Amino acid sequence: MASKTHCKGRSKGSGSVLKKKNRFYFRTRDASGEKYTLLRNSQGQPVTTRPEALEAAASLQPMLSAKSREDIAEYLLESRKLDGTLLLVPLAQAWDEYLAQTTRPDSGKVTLSRYKSCFERFLYWVTGNKPHITHMSQIGTDTANEFFGSLNTQGVSGRTYNAYRQALRLVFKHLLPVIGLESNPIDHITNRSKDSVSRKEFTEEQVEAIFQGFDTGFFCDTEVEMLTKGRERVRVTKKIEFKPMHPEQLKVLLYLCCYTGCRGQDGCLMRWSNVDLPHNRISFTPRKTARKTGKTVIIPLHPVLYEALEEAKQWQNTNQKGQDYILPAIARRYQYNASGIQKDVMKIIRCATDLDTKTQDAPGKRVLAANLYSLHSFRHTFVSFCANAGVSLDIVAEIVGHGSPIMTKHYAHFSNEAKSAILQALPNKTTKTTSATDGQNDQAPEAREELLKMLAGMDPEKVQELLELAQQKELPKRPSRKTTPKPDEGN
Repeated sequence: MASKTHCKGRSKGSGSVLKKKNRFYFRTRDASGEKYTLLRNSQGQPVTTRPEALEAAASLQPMLSAKSREDIAEYLLESRKLDGTLLLVPLAQAWDEYLAQTTRPDSGKVTLSRYKSCFERFLYWVTGNKPHITHMSQIGTDTANEFFGSLNTQGVSGRTYNAYRQALRLVFKHLLPVIGLESNPIDHITNRSKDSVSRKEFTEEQVEAIFQGFDTGFFCDTEVEMLTKGRERVRVTKKIEFKPMHPEQLKVLLYLCCYTGCRGQDGCLMRWSNVDLPHNRISFTPRKTARKTGKTVIIPLHPVLYEALEEAKQWQNTNQKGQDYILPAIARRYQYNASGIQKDVMKIIRCATDLDTKTQDAPGKRVLAANLYSLHSFRHTFVSFCANAGVSLDIVAEIVGHGSPIMTKHYAHFSNEAKSAILQALPNKTTKTTSATDGQNDQAPEAREELLKMLAGMDPEKVQELLELAQQKELPKRPSRKTTPKPDEGN
């Protein structure tokens, strides 16, 4: 239980010293609520005794009771004049200090891990490029500018750049009362455009080729170095077979992603408790949105997936104690090497379909190749198959767990066949006066070509609406320009 002591020499209500888990904190209150500040000695180390805590709290009082930024700046200036420099929170202790702040957000495990990764890389850069900086209180806007400038020269994507900005800004925000900076050094850094590249979907033929490869093998051409009889090294093209890890379970993983639209993470960690074979359905809460919405999606089992899950029962006894994974080997590998699964899937795609899974043609400042086809492409494929079959985007959004059909539109790739279905419902004649003996109108092919071009650039949601109308054979016909509306029809 935390114990508290009022500091001598100050009025009641001006703050108190509390001890929690062998750490001493100074608690104050203002209009926004309670604030806790870890107490440190003049060397920047956490105090270990109550007398030291009371002394540290007394030295913090002028800054914590300041009414404006100018007052804080004046206090810091005077402190630096007296001590030469105010060194607070060593770099090595900064992350633990952030975790100790009671005001920080209750981030999920994955999110917190991402923040830590970004922050540790920033500290690594500071240590290598600014060796004179040993404490967080020495980091200013100039250091922040140089770090984000280095990210630009490394060619990271806009999405990665913004992730660093978000993580560092949050950490500094909650460390400000502890490290004594007047303002957040990350505040002036602006976001970049995400310059992201959307994954592409597979065709039915490509999906079939991928799953067939698990039976026939995955082969691809590659250059290898060989020695000739004269001991000369030459490079020749050779067909080799790629053998992924745990191929049987990997095949079921692709079935899960392709026939439920789940993300790779959800597929790798799917449990038998999510499967209801007697009622022919699978239900799960997507991990990406679990903390935000907690929404559970329920999907009927496709016959192919049902058969695959029946075969997957043979791996149930390979689970570790207390685990219930459908794909035990894949789940274990995902937890220590998730990128390895992604690399295997991309190699499978290249071998089975001859598709180039990466592209250098990416927008923005990124220089690294962006993924075009990966495990996530099976999610795009599921949404596209549903959309091309005429399923409403509202229903698809419900199935895949999107917050709204707006996100689903990003995944919906309409095929030429689906767009042609719309054209089949359009009238063949494009002019008003055409006799029965005139045959096909000469302008019809050109008009249909123009319509195809128009549909190719049309918003997916609008295409979906036209598809539904086409299936119902209720597409409205455009009235002739010479047609005069009846008096009771209005305008």
